[in-house]
Amino acid sequence: MKKVLLILVALLGLSIAASAQSKAIGFRGMSQWQLSYEHYVGDPNFLEFDLGGTYYSKNHLGYDLTGTYNWMVAQPDLTPRGDWGIYVGIGASVGSWWHEDKSKFWLGFAAQGGIEYTFWFPLQLSLDLRPIWGLGDYGFGFYPTLAVRYSF
Repeated sequence: MKKVLLILVALLGLSIAASAQSKAIGFRGMSQWQLSYEHYVGDPNFLEFDLGGTYYSKNHLGYDLTGTYNWMVAQPDLTPRGDWGIYVGIGASVGSWWHEDKSKFWLGFAAQGGIEYTFWFPLQLSLDLRPIWGLGDYGFGFYPTLAVRYSF
């Protein structure tokens, strides 16, 4: 009984700690559009998950899911209000695309580097570069992206 109570208290503590971490949700896009979610796991490092799709023509569609762990390497004090951050990260990407009735699946390694600005109100803008090296039919992709997120 003591072990069960200890496990329940630990789970409660973890859930409270997780809910106290900063988060952001929004959209990333330029070469492709993605729904983006950031979860800060340690001050100031964060996990980022992006789910999106590509549309080249009515015969060429695709989707991907990418997750990265990002390290905040600098937080320069450039403006009197708001917070700046420069980050780099690594992760993985998985997806599929269809072209003229042919379906291809791919798995890849992702890297990321960028700069973000969080306003004094709950809005975050970021600009980053994300190269992805894929296995299978993917090859290599390089994606510059602008993101707009609501931070909470």
